Amino acid sequence: MQKQLTEQAPAVTALAALVETFGHLPAPYIVVHTALTAVEIQLNTPQEFEAWRSALGVAPAVVTLHAYSGATWLAAETRFRGVALKLSGHGLNVTAEQVVGSGSAAVAA
Repeated sequence: MQKQLTEQAPAVTALAALVETFGHLPAPYIVVHTALTAVEIQLNTPQEFEAWRSALGVAPAVVTLHAYSGATWLAAETRFRGVALKLSGHGLNVTAEQVVGSGSAAVAA
């Protein structure tokens, strides 16, 4: 059975609350997932990611570093107004090889 738009109401409501509460933060690329009730916030720089992470009260310990050939990014997940919220921060000036060579804990994507 095909999902109905009304099933996304919790995600859209959470997104509206994010805009109202955090309108002063850097503008992200936003995805409202249709397969699950979730909002994804993609940010262009680690600084923008940190501003959102801090404002949402996401603990630094839950941030993961993902390294893949050609791309490295930060990621964290939390909940906002009962909806899954996924943050990602891009624009890291480090390669997957540098991450692996440093001994840092990274998630291979």
